[in-house]
Amino acid sequence: DEGRFVRLALVSMCGQLNRERAVATSAGGPAPVEFLYETFFADPDAGLKTIALEALARCLERPVSFDPEWAVRWWTDDYVPNRGAAKR
Repeated sequence: DEGRFVRLALVSMCGQLNRERAVATSAGGPAPVEFLYETFFADPDAGLKTIALEALARCLERPVSFDPEWAVRWWTDDYVPNRGAAKR
């Protein structure tokens, strides 16, 4: 279901995970941080993008910042190069 409220519920649930659980994958699916980043980066709903960015900061235990540059740097410099190490 691609509905806005379903995506909002998923963002809310992912944002409540601790860092260890947020970067873990299950059954070959994406890690919750991947879902949050992709939602922040590509969702058509601007409000949901903002909420996803906040949720990403919270589960990564970072200060909340609505400047998207930190998320882009985290994704390209930290997460993608180390993605294999986070998979279980």
